[in-house]
Amino acid sequence: MKEESKRNPLNNFEAQFKKATLQLLILSILSDGEMYAYEIAQTIFEKSSGKYKAPLLYTSISKLEENGFVSESRKETVANRMRVYYRITDSGRAYLNLLKDLYKNLTDVVFDIVYAEEDR
Repeated sequence: MKEESKRNPLNNFEAQFKKATLQLLILSILSDGEMYAYEIAQTIFEKSSGKYKAPLLYTSISKLEENGFVSESRKETVANRMRVYYRITDSGRAYLNLLKDLYKNLTDVVFDIVYAEEDR
């Protein structure tokens, strides 16, 4: 087996982290106002200085919509095209606050465990 054909475990770690945090990012961005999917992806990409491409964006939005955390509306653009816009709902804002608290608690715990040795 060639060395380059092996999967890089860092890529898997990064992919799993992004997958786990995507709903948090989507809801955070939509809390500033409604957007269509491409705008959401571009905002994530720009705010992360190009480090975070939104994997499975439509799947995540669909799950958020199924749970009532996001709603969609269709609007016609100047070029007479229909575009789907997404907005966060009141229950989505409540869920966002829960996700933010959970994320902070988990990252604090992981940080404390991982960097505890360096503080000694």
